Amino acid sequence: MEEIGNPALTPFPGVTELLRSVPRLWRGNRLPVVAGPTCPTGFPELDRELPGGGWPTGAVVEFLGDTGGIGELRLLLPALQRMTQVGNHVLLIQPPHVPNAVVLQRAGIQLNRVLVAQPEHEQDALWIAEQALCNPGCGAVLAWPGSRRGGFNDERVRRLQVAAEDGQSTLFLYRTGRHQVSQWAALRLELLPVSNEAMRPSGAFLQVSVLKAVGTHRRPQVQIFF
Repeated sequence: MEEIGNPALTPFPGVTELLRSVPRLWRGNRLPVVAGPTCPTGFPELDRELPGGGWPTGAVVEFLGDTGGIGELRLLLPALQRMTQVGNHVLLIQPPHVPNAVVLQRAGIQLNRVLVAQPEHEQDALWIAEQALCNPGCGAVLAWPGSRRGGFNDERVRRLQVAAEDGQSTLFLYRTGRHQVSQWAALRLELLPVSNEAMRPSGAFLQVSVLKAVGTHRRPQVQIFF
């Protein structure tokens, strides 16, 4: 009797070529391939743990932390320096504190390319973020949605993610709780302050835990010294 192969195991014509030509399509038994460029974080120990070796471009990055002033902005200074030095603008939306111009300038950031927006309404903040992200002259948008109900929800973050793709920029969202996270984030990190006087004269460093990273199932923790 002639043996009949299992049709479920027979490759569909053209599937192999389709998988090769479209990076976002991947087999369930393999890790997805990171598509698109990245921007080095400026911290080699962190770059080694991130797909592509840095912050994803054309994507959404979420930072989770219950405490402010722990170095959450300093974590981005090397990337912001690189962006502004090549002529891109950086927009901060609803930062909880006035950015320290002296610190930014010492980090090599071009102050004339740093913009700060404090809209009164969440809808205005979303509109400003979307317009900036799709602008080719914008390197990154940093936003602090806070805990306002409905602000930067999943549907709206999806729109911002599309805008970031169009403009090849990055949206960095600072969240205060895990219940607010978006499924559209390509990278999600938890930031925790740590103090150890025996390790550094300053005694302060940041523990960065990878909670989600498109391109890997690993969940490493990295200690960043400032």
